[in-house]
Amino acid sequence: MPAQNGWLRKRHGKAGDVWVYCHRRRRLDGKWVEATGIHVGPVTELPTEEAAWQRVEELGLKPEPFPARTPTHLTFGELAAHYIQHEWSEDQSDATIQKVRPTLLKYKHYLSRRAPPRWQRTAPLAVHPFEVETWFKEIEHEHHLKTATLVEIRKVMSLVYRHGQRCGFLPRADDGNPILFVRVPGDRRSSRGSEPASAA
Repeated sequence: MPAQNGWLRKRHGKAGDVWVYCHRRRRLDGKWVEATGIHVGPVTELPTEEAAWQRVEELGLKPEPFPARTPTHLTFGELAAHYIQHEWSEDQSDATIQKVRPTLLKYKHYLSRRAPPRWQRTAPLAVHPFEVETWFKEIEHEHHLKTATLVEIRKVMSLVYRHGQRCGFLPRADDGNPILFVRVPGDRRSSRGSEPASAA
């Protein structure tokens, strides 16, 4: 088991057992409490604890207030993990803008199963719009995704960048968010360069 400040639990669900990554967080009053666990993956896909820890490492899930790396060396995967921890905790009691659970679970799915596996080790500003558009076409055909799903993946990726901008990891200008320039096949709004609605 790798050195870590968190721990893994198996959680039982209707669809089967899943691994959940747990850690502690500091509330606004300064008290440390156990944070709501972060979904890592199903036990059928990750049969051993070692495999689950490997997924934790791949997703960059660490209970740190900020990524250990400097913004210069930050990867998209680390930025996405930081966004999930700070904006999409299932415990929304301290959230500035509270999110509804169905949306929370859906966006977590997009960030754990779609975007990070492709852009995990890529620096955020090295993700180019044309490459994302090509990737959209690939997953559209491979997974038979609807245009609306691609639009939502684009939206949550853009929110990851906006989170990075809020935290000062990325430039607070259009050039700090390449997803603003990504067009989704079949979506007229993205072809006009519309800003995805914020949920951060």
